[in-house]
Amino acid sequence: AAEGRVYAFEPVSEMAERLSENCALNNVDNVTIIPCALGAKNETLPMAVNIAGAGMEGTNSLANSLHISHRPDHYTRRDVAVRRLDELVEELGIEGRIGFVKIDTEGFETHVIEGGLETLRKHRPAMIVEAHTNRLEEAGKSFGWYLETFPEYHIFIVYGISRTNPYLSLAPLTPDQPEIAINLLLLPKQAPYKLS
Repeated sequence: AAEGRVYAFEPVSEMAERLSENCALNNVDNVTIIPCALGAKNETLPMAVNIAGAGMEGTNSLANSLHISHRPDHYTRRDVAVRRLDELVEELGIEGRIGFVKIDTEGFETHVIEGGLETLRKHRPAMIVEAHTNRLEEAGKSFGWYLETFPEYHIFIVYGISRTNPYLSLAPLTPDQPEIAINLLLLPKQAPYKLS
């Protein structure tokens, strides 16, 4: 049996159902699916949901994106519940240390973080966060915001693996970045617990 528990927040019902089916098919029983989005405050927001077919489901977004503006006919609007992570951790009775967080919300990442700062600061998990220059600007942020918000973390840019770059490549994040769409790896500078 797997140790630990995974909490997956998924506001699009079709995607939540697919995740549930995949868990069942693979005998994974340590995943709890919560049918909502995460954000800076509790509210209902319109989400652009891709209806163009397989392969583009990951472009569903609460924020505006190039995918949506370039192909608006591929999306429909659907109201979804948005909740603050800080409140949900208590409501769901999540106990023990939260060790890892992945945030890939198509431009809504900083909102998710703002609604979960208390939890993130308390547990100091390792994190992988999608980041894109233009989406950060649309949210009124920059890469410097990550450095200011998480001074107790080492923050690295994770460059994508490709034919021309077949190896995992990390570089420390600096405030002034060229236009990039990457993942950030955030590692706490000191473990939030003592090893005995």
